[in-house]
Amino acid sequence: MYNTYHLINKEPFLNKPSPSVFFDSSTHTRAWDFLKANIESEEPAVMVTGNYGVGKTVLCLKLVEELKQSGYSYVYVSTPMQSYQEVLWGICAALGIDDGVSQDSEEEDLHRVIYKHVDANPDTRLVIIVDDVQEHNSKTLNKIRLLANYTREGNYAIRLFLFGSPAFVQRLKALDMEPLDQRIKRRFEVQGLDFADTKEYIYFRLIHAGAKGSPFFMDDAIRLIVSATGGILRKTNNLCDMCLQIGASRGIEDIDRALVEEALQALGWEAEPGKVDRTEEASVKEAMAEAPVAELATANTAATAAPVSEATAAVPPAPVLNEPEKPAVEAGLKLHSDGDTLAPPLQNATMQPVPFPGQQAGFQAPDPAHQPMHAPHSTPQHTAATGHFGVPQSSQGAAPYFGANAPAGQPNAQQGNMHPDDHEEKPTKPAGNDSKWTAWLFRGLVVFLLLAILAAVVMRDGNVAG
Repeated sequence: MYNTYHLINKEPFLNKPSPSVFFDSSTHTRAWDFLKANIESEEPAVMVTGNYGVGKTVLCLKLVEELKQSGYSYVYVSTPMQSYQEVLWGICAALGIDDGVSQDSEEEDLHRVIYKHVDANPDTRLVIIVDDVQEHNSKTLNKIRLLANYTREGNYAIRLFLFGSPAFVQRLKALDMEPLDQRIKRRFEVQGLDFADTKEYIYFRLIHAGAKGSPFFMDDAIRLIVSATGGILRKTNNLCDMCLQIGASRGIEDIDRALVEEALQALGWEAEPGKVDRTEEASVKEAMAEAPVAELATANTAATAAPVSEATAAVPPAPVLNEPEKPAVEAGLKLHSDGDTLAPPLQNATMQPVPFPGQQAGFQAPDPAHQPMHAPHSTPQHTAATGHFGVPQSSQGAAPYFGANAPAGQPNAQQGNMHPDDHEEKPTKPAGNDSKWTAWLFRGLVVFLLLAILAAVVMRDGNVAG
């Protein structure tokens, strides 16, 4: 398995719900805050919905731990295979009722001893947690509802926490489920993860499994994972596990988009066509808003130079200085404004990768001698100084730079130090603003001449009439 290849202590993407690996994504954090707030509430029923695999069972188990620590009595119905009689016996066991009943007792006898206990103990508080509530039949759910309807001095002794799929919301609209639907006032829907949360989640699971610097998922690979899984945790686990299996079998540590595509084929999945991640779409919009000023000036110059009337069309265009040819620069490099050094182009601030939990685990940059079989679209570097994956830092102790990735002032491992005299001359600034003002000057002159001619004609007609 890939554990030995990547030196991982255990499998990172097991589909085993456990509160110890609860990931605080934005949607799961809100869901947990919702549950904690309703523990002390007097509402008789609370419901959390979400697609299969989104993490509802982990929330159930986390709720069970919280109830234990708070001293609450509870019954956890984890499967629809449990009968209503078993639920009643679970309530008796949770409340410590031992009044001549057993697990084989009739429902009427179990009801009687439960009500008797509640009457004798008005402060009784019991929580029934039902997971996969959509799988239970309507008869059992209505029995649980009627049991929870029993009150003592206006207080509900038994409260319901229901966890189910969005299909259960539609099922509640049925006539026989309307009484339960009316009692569920507080509801929360758990959503799938976006790109930023998915990236955090992947490295959270890797670090929890003991990974130190390998494997590494590239951003374009994570975007495809989000598109193929919809941010569903269980599907993300399945896809990432398949990627690691394929990568380890071929000696690949850097998981790129091509490898994810191969993993999708192995699972028989397809990425949702035309789906754009919200985080990525926002980054594109911000990048478009920060377009270079020179491009906007060129567009304005072209717009002002266009003819607007027959009179202005006759005006010859203003002379524009020929823009000198830009010096040929190696791919991936650009000449800085000072003209002294060649360095990689600065990345836009919106394109910086989001930090992930690997900051404390010290993820190292991938070995340059080891290249993935699939050529990545872009290979982000990650440094041991911060543990963030993105632009390499030039501080001491950072990973060495290779090829065109050497920043300004740093020696290049392949080309060596470059002398300032080796650079070509810096291109001159195009005269776009000069041509703009010249065009406006010609237009003003034409308008002035037309007004003068019009004034002369008016004066002449006035003299003739006089």
